[in-house]
Amino acid sequence: MLHCVSAGRRPLVWQKNIIHIISIVAAEGLLVIRTWAFWKKSKRVLIGLVAYGAVTIIAAVSMNVFPNHQLISADVSTLPGQGGFESSRNAALVYAILALFECVILALTTYKKFSDYRQIENSIITTVYGGR
Repeated sequence: MLHCVSAGRRPLVWQKNIIHIISIVAAEGLLVIRTWAFWKKSKRVLIGLVAYGAVTIIAAVSMNVFPNHQLISADVSTLPGQGGFESSRNAALVYAILALFECVILALTTYKKFSDYRQIENSIITTVYGGR
């Protein structure tokens, strides 16, 4: 994730990234709720998605916070632009973990669309899955 470099010292990751982490969790939570609703509020699906989401978030945050888990390189790359923001190369792995979670949600939603909602004409389903 990103953190700002100021006055030659690096602030704590938690202080600079807490809003970023909360926004990612909120966005993924909305996707989980939508998927759960399409699965007719199945408790099994909800428990599975919440458990998988918790594991995903813990893995992504711990990979970002603890520098001992650098899987690519400990180097820091500077992003172009103003403000002096920098990001570790591990940030790519964090987003890869989140992308995998979203692929699972996409697969569940797509499966449900083609198995249960194929013949239904509904404005919400048309909006979510695209119209004709």
